[in-house]
Amino acid sequence: MLCEAGLRLGGEAAAEAAARLRAALAEVHSLGEHAWWYAEHVLGFRACNWRVEQALEEFLHAVGDGRPPSLAPPAGHDRSVTEERWLRIWSYYFYLRRWLLPQDRLASIPNPLLTLGDPTGEIGEQVHHMLGEPTELKRLYVRRFTLCLEFWLFRLRHGGVTNLVWPYLAEREVEERIVQLRPDDDILRPMLCFCERTIGRLPPCHFLLFWRYDALLESIGAEHWIEHREQEQALCRERGALLRTYLDALESWLSGARRGDEFSARLRDLLGRPDPTKRFWATVALAWYRPAQVIAERGEAFF
Repeated sequence: MLCEAGLRLGGEAAAEAAARLRAALAEVHSLGEHAWWYAEHVLGFRACNWRVEQALEEFLHAVGDGRPPSLAPPAGHDRSVTEERWLRIWSYYFYLRRWLLPQDRLASIPNPLLTLGDPTGEIGEQVHHMLGEPTELKRLYVRRFTLCLEFWLFRLRHGGVTNLVWPYLAEREVEERIVQLRPDDDILRPMLCFCERTIGRLPPCHFLLFWRYDALLESIGAEHWIEHREQEQALCRERGALLRTYLDALESWLSGARRGDEFSARLRDLLGRPDPTKRFWATVALAWYRPAQVIAERGEAFF
């Protein structure tokens, strides 16, 4: 299963990754008493996680110390979301709900709720600027967006049941009203790509989460879909470059080369003196993470 990660690269890279894994496995006498935790951490890795650097360094540090990782597996996903990040999501939600209210009911959402995750008011200004003056169509789009946020905030964040019928009915009703107003709609489908729960692009742990919020709000304010493909590809390439820095340093550690850059020195400190068990898990991590780095550097939206 672990070899599948390297095989996704195809060709010589796949063969090299598989050969490295076989060689590392042949050398090691024991995978270590914390092998299950290490495997879970590696398999749970996602390059799109907003704390990818912390997840990488914690895994390598744990392997170096011979202890379980302090981050519960999987390393990323919703367990990585901090209270500050949840509060920022709440601020978006409350500002959007307030935007939907008529003027005489604005006070029904008190300021402390709005500023919990936005003490400077930056999010509020952004939401107001991007959405502009309300129209019937904008209200429907914003309502559909808030239903997406409610999924993450109410049902997932607080451990609620995720198979309830009423949210789906509410979403369907809003979508049908949008199509009635605008049969040739050019924003609902891309918007659903953002909001879809099963393969969605707005999980709270995603490193592009707030950028995607703002891109979506910009399109709603314009009442037509604004393509941001080039900007997103550039951000993906930046993520790929970040991963390459770590993985190249890890490869140097495995080869015994002593590079003088900051990342290589940091990884040497995290992993310590090489031994067969450390080398095996470092090789597994390299084989599993390298495909994500290559795909990201191509600017492909693989997450």
